[in-house]
Amino acid sequence: MQTIIKNISIKFLLSFLLLFSFSYAFTQCSGLQIIGFNSDNPDQILFQATADIPAGTVFYFTDNEWDDTTESFNTGEGIETWTAPVGGVAAGSTIFWEGATVTCGTVSDVPPAITATNDEGLYLLSVPPSNVVGSVLATDICFYVLFGGTGSSVGIPTVDLGNADNGLYNGTGDITDSANWTISNSPISLPAAVCTPITTVSCTPPQFRVTATCVDVTTDAVFDEYYVSVEVTDKGSATGDVSVSVGSFTGSITGGVGTIVLGPFTFIDGLGHQVVTVSDTNDSTCNSTAEVSELRCGYTPDNGTDADSALNACGVFCTSQGNATASVTAPAIIAQAAPDTLIQGQTNSTNYVYVLVAGGNVIDVNNNGLFSSLMNATTYTIHAFNVLETDRATFESQFTIGNAYVVPVGSECFSSCGSVTKTPNCFICPTISALSATSPICSGTATTDLMATIGGFFNTENGDEDFDVEFVYSTMQLSAATDVYGTGVTVIGTEDVTAAAVTSVTEGAFTLPSVTTQTTYYIYARILNAATAVNDPNCRPFAETQIIVNPIPTATAASLVVCDNDADGLAAFTLTDADATVLNGQTGMTVTYHATQPEADSGMADLNSPYTNTTANTQTVYARVESAAGCFATSEVTLTVNPLPVLMAQTETLCSDAATFDLTSLQGDITTETGTFDYTVGGVAVIDPTAYTATNGDVVDVKFTLTSTSCMASTTITFTVNSNPTAGTAAPFTLCNADPTQFTVDLFANISGESTGGVWTADTGNPSALDITDPTDVDFQNAIAGDYTFTYEVTGTAPCGNDTEALVITVTNCFDLALTKVLKTTGVVKPGESVTFDVAVINQGSVAAFDVDILDIYNSGELTFVSAAISSNDASSSTGSQVSDGFTIDEIAVGATAIVEVTMTINASFTGNTIINNAEITGGASVDGGADALDADSMPGSEDGTIVDPNDGDTAMTDGSDDYDPAMIMICQSGCGTFPWDGTN
Repeated sequence: MQTIIKNISIKFLLSFLLLFSFSYAFTQCSGLQIIGFNSDNPDQILFQATADIPAGTVFYFTDNEWDDTTESFNTGEGIETWTAPVGGVAAGSTIFWEGATVTCGTVSDVPPAITATNDEGLYLLSVPPSNVVGSVLATDICFYVLFGGTGSSVGIPTVDLGNADNGLYNGTGDITDSANWTISNSPISLPAAVCTPITTVSCTPPQFRVTATCVDVTTDAVFDEYYVSVEVTDKGSATGDVSVSVGSFTGSITGGVGTIVLGPFTFIDGLGHQVVTVSDTNDSTCNSTAEVSELRCGYTPDNGTDADSALNACGVFCTSQGNATASVTAPAIIAQAAPDTLIQGQTNSTNYVYVLVAGGNVIDVNNNGLFSSLMNATTYTIHAFNVLETDRATFESQFTIGNAYVVPVGSECFSSCGSVTKTPNCFICPTISALSATSPICSGTATTDLMATIGGFFNTENGDEDFDVEFVYSTMQLSAATDVYGTGVTVIGTEDVTAAAVTSVTEGAFTLPSVTTQTTYYIYARILNAATAVNDPNCRPFAETQIIVNPIPTATAASLVVCDNDADGLAAFTLTDADATVLNGQTGMTVTYHATQPEADSGMADLNSPYTNTTANTQTVYARVESAAGCFATSEVTLTVNPLPVLMAQTETLCSDAATFDLTSLQGDITTETGTFDYTVGGVAVIDPTAYTATNGDVVDVKFTLTSTSCMASTTITFTVNSNPTAGTAAPFTLCNADPTQFTVDLFANISGESTGGVWTADTGNPSALDITDPTDVDFQNAIAGDYTFTYEVTGTAPCGNDTEALVITVTNCFDLALTKVLKTTGVVKPGESVTFDVAVINQGSVAAFDVDILDIYNSGELTFVSAAISSNDASSSTGSQVSDGFTIDEIAVGATAIVEVTMTINASFTGNTIINNAEITGGASVDGGADALDADSMPGSEDGTIVDPNDGDTAMTDGSDDYDPAMIMICQSGCGTFPWDGTN
């Protein structure tokens, strides 16, 4: 062993560790899957090889449930195995398992109980299912058939068949897709199984030597791990590279011949071994194997004397470590003999027995060389022996704890490896009794007073006082030492202690992360020292303190405009929080302004705060924003000082022609300065000052606020609203100076919307003077024809002006027509005969009449209209035209009479004795072709009359007005005599 170690240098071994990449060995789970099952009596399982499975490969079946969180199985249900037969199983083979019989290979017993309870599942594994946490990874589970069970399927090939009792994969498509399975609650006939051995190829396996050796490549305070060196001397029939596997490590040797070092491996109990396999890279079945026993290697800090090192015995004697009892993670005494070098095909069957002796008596016996619970200041001797496993129990029986140590009887079953003697050197657990720091602080402030009070470092394991105090922080409070000593903390710094008299450690200046909200950081001091046992979870001292970090407020002002507070001139003013544009929405801040850059200490007297000034100009000042926690920020501010604008109050009286008027027109009355005005009336803002609503007589107080260069001043104008007067709207009209009904006129009746209290005047240019003393009774009788203008004037209240409106009345000369109707026919008149009437129309007026319409009014049951024609018309034209039931006379001159002869027929069916036939003037114009005009004393078309006209022969007014007249016809029905007929003959 010593020769081999000397020939293999540490440098050589490390080069191999870096040259070869390690990966896990052959994964069984690529070789087998379940393709059918019956849970009805009897239980049956059909599974299939998806790759060649070497002889002796073991798979595990269980209906226990797997938990992916704890990576372990529960217990209480079946666990059975299937082992591949000699010759292995070729890919594509199927294996049928019923009872304790299987068609290929061997099984440990009947299949796990697959009950048809709709709460079941069947796992297929490459490792034994264990309830130890972390013992079964997802990669260890080859397949999971789930039919109602509750086990986890996370990360493993799984088919979920619901509540099926029996199932069979149809052989096509994804086997994890339930659609590719036939399921039934009745037994399914599973197909016959065909198992084919792996086709063997003749080969010459590689030849090699293997040695377990200690190679210390670290300086950590733990047992060194061991490595396995494999030297391939002959690659056998391999055509190229050879692959090497030792335990879970693999590698390859290019060209097939050479040496590779695999590891590291951790010593467990001294009874185990590592299986070494060397094979043709292209054909893993062409291989050779050997077994090498595990090896305990030296504890670096103290390997003892040369003689001790030759025995590979090491360690420190100590009864306890602070409050922690020595354990396998912190050993007290280790002694280990070296295994032999093996060649392919060999097995190292040697085991080790270690006997602990003190005062000549046996204290303890074990197989790993680790002893604990030793007494301080007591000298112990450890004897190490190589023993065959077959004889180990008999050999150990020679040592009885408490009895005197007797050298064991020699035989070929064991050999003595020597002994080592040492005395324990115990120490006490270090302490950190206090940790202090300034809190709170402002974000970005360096902390320099972090101090830990320490003790208990006077009996360190290696006899000196060297140790490290490490300061760390976390944003969460840690309650356990495992968290403080864990990886979820941030290191602030480490301080070295090299003198026993040191009782406190102070960390240098450090700055915690910047924060935007108040944040508490939890600060911890912990011990880190390779020479102590603080890695023991029972000996991890620490102390805690807190540092509250408050955020720095924001000060980002770029400019600030302020106004002087004296309208008559600049006076001293002070910038206050009200001017703090730097706050940016922050609350709870104190703001001060300074002529010079303020220093960190807000309590210093030379800060010139509050800042005052009496000059209107632009200058640079400094704003300091300080939070309630005392954190501050500063900003340079461009300060502009402006004077107040000047406004003058006054009283106004306004006139308005409408319900609204423009308030902005008053701006020029109160100031000559420019700026932005705001208006309020009664404390309410005027939304549209150009259209303010007011009524006549309102007294309004308007507050004008002028903002000029960011400064504001206000004044109030009191004004009275007087509406402008209105003379209303006059409607011109025409009257006839010969019409008695129009002789009197009310001027007010012909004007609307006028203000009261106005005065009427007559135009001096009127055709004649009229008396308008009473505007409601103006006499137009015999007034000269023409246009008369009358003016209505209303006087306004100052400063409002007057308003006038003119009324024009047109006076005309008018015709005066009168009508008489007489029966012209003489003699006896009978039904069926015609009669003639003369209708005379005389113009008694002062102007000619045109287009005079005459209407004959009769009962169509008595008379039938025949014709009408002019018979005479003195001093006028004789033209005219017959119209339906009447006649139109073209013209009747002043004083002239026109006679129209009307012929009617008495209806033959008439049986009466008298008929009244009427005639009436229905219209006439004062100009040829014009519209109907006024008649001086009658209303054309109306039978009513109010004025007596002697010309129509009806002075009693029994027949109506002078433009309407009747005529009576006497009818003889029988025995008629000569005319005049009196109705008796």
